[in-house]
Amino acid sequence: MFSGTIQALFTSSPAEGRCQGRNADGYVASRGRRLHGTIFVLLALAFARQARAQDPRVEAAVTKIDAVIARGPYQASWDSLVKYQVPEWYRDAKFGIFIHWGVYSVPAFDSEWYSRNMYIMGGPVFKHHLETYGPQNKFGYKDFIPMFRRDFRFTTKGDSLYAIALAWPESGRLAIKSLASGSTLSQQKIRKVELLDYQDKLKWKQTSGGLFVKLPPEKHGDYALAIKIAPMDRAP
Repeated sequence: MFSGTIQALFTSSPAEGRCQGRNADGYVASRGRRLHGTIFVLLALAFARQARAQDPRVEAAVTKIDAVIARGPYQASWDSLVKYQVPEWYRDAKFGIFIHWGVYSVPAFDSEWYSRNMYIMGGPVFKHHLETYGPQNKFGYKDFIPMFRRDFRFTTKGDSLYAIALAWPESGRLAIKSLASGSTLSQQKIRKVELLDYQDKLKWKQTSGGLFVKLPPEKHGDYALAIKIAPMDRAP
């Protein structure tokens, strides 16, 4: 079947091979180019079929795979696949990634593609940048670089606040200015401050200038560290 079709394609008249026309978008479409693509697909199918027929190992492997599929709980149909149940351990798993750290964290708008999208005229990022920082030719993406520094991300669980530092400070101390006494994030007095995966107590103090935490002398990793902060009114 394949050889007859391929022979017919190759023996088409030159006039047919050079026949051209315009599609709805006005582009020229060559039938000759379409024939080349068809020939390639048919040749690939023919060779694959021939290789399977000539090599008994391929045929045996395919037969074995088909047998395993037939014995399985699901068939190749939507009616069969919709009966699949997600395992309980997967549904109960707790996993999340929420930190994206880069110069794009300074404007903190849209996505990490800010450096590209801020120059696409008429787009939402272009408009946001223009309204917030001024014209792009006056304040470009490079101007965010001096504003980029090690900072914190916050999340909560129950009554506790978690502050995630994105790198271990060289000074061995954390200064979280946004957790100053009476600030928006810390309207209540802090009762306890813990470093996750560290058993001993930390030295810390909260003032009007921020929350200051002295870290252990031994570095507990090269990357992020998490501080758990419990408010004063939380039950012990």
